[in-house]
Amino acid sequence: MDGVFEEEGEGGHAEEEGVLGGGGGGIGAGATVLDSVLWKLGFDKFHRDFRNLALLGLVQDRFPKSKLAYLVVKVMLDNSSPTERKVDEQVSASISARDLFDKLCEAWQTNNLTKNKAVPDWRRFVSWMSALCTDLTSMVSKIPGSDTQNPRYVVNMAKMVQYIRGNLVKCTARDRYGKETARIMEILLQNKYLDQQQVGEMAMIPPSDARERLYRLVRDRMVSVQEVPKRADRNPNTTFYLWTIKHDQVAQVVLESLYKAMLNMRLRRKFVYSNDKALFIHDAAARLSNDAERERLDQVRRSLDRLDTALLRLDENLMFFNTF
Repeated sequence: MDGVFEEEGEGGHAEEEGVLGGGGGGIGAGATVLDSVLWKLGFDKFHRDFRNLALLGLVQDRFPKSKLAYLVVKVMLDNSSPTERKVDEQVSASISARDLFDKLCEAWQTNNLTKNKAVPDWRRFVSWMSALCTDLTSMVSKIPGSDTQNPRYVVNMAKMVQYIRGNLVKCTARDRYGKETARIMEILLQNKYLDQQQVGEMAMIPPSDARERLYRLVRDRMVSVQEVPKRADRNPNTTFYLWTIKHDQVAQVVLESLYKAMLNMRLRRKFVYSNDKALFIHDAAARLSNDAERERLDQVRRSLDRLDTALLRLDENLMFFNTF
């Protein structure tokens, strides 16, 4: 895993003569360059690798029947990875269409896809690049002004992360308020500003129901109201009220919800373990006396495993709001 370990200090630049101990340098007899190098974990690299896996998962969700779309984005991300230094890069490094096509064909053969499907031709490749560029997630973009015969492309990593955040927001709304309210959230995420009547019509919800749901969302800071007065006196009778979602505000609300859920799960895990702690102690000392105790221990372990899995999933979701 390139980049998992990062080098600190100047020891890595020593000359070969110093490494062998023949230069009389400061490293000392019998010492090597590695003795003077400090190492640390590359946490940013771990985060970028996790982000890339999540982005590729999004491509699979958007194009479930196309291995080509997945490989195109994977090749672009792999090509960009050595040049990235930050966790929250907005776009990937650009790559020309010809270079991308050559790398794609190589990846196609490396993954043994030629056994079931022929190597993609140029026309099919161009067609899929157009589909990726026009997808709702805006996952890929053509760089304006690049050569029309050999254009350059980038992966819009920030936009894809924003789309994943939007999905998490909709999931939170569905779990908290139900499907109809989640549909309102999705409509506002797509249209930015809508009046109450438009929200009700697009969500196919009665006006009174739409109003009640919108005001509940406002109360919970999931939705905001933008006043647009027609006159200088800001008379309510002549003022338009537009409903919108402020992404930073909603992200904070979801973050609070995720942290609360994580705290509850950790407390639950501590409670489950402490209730049957004696079973783990007896098991470590090989002192479980009967089958009933062994069965109970298996049940507790399964419960702890489920809680650990849920905690990992929550931690993954948290990264999309406080890391990327």
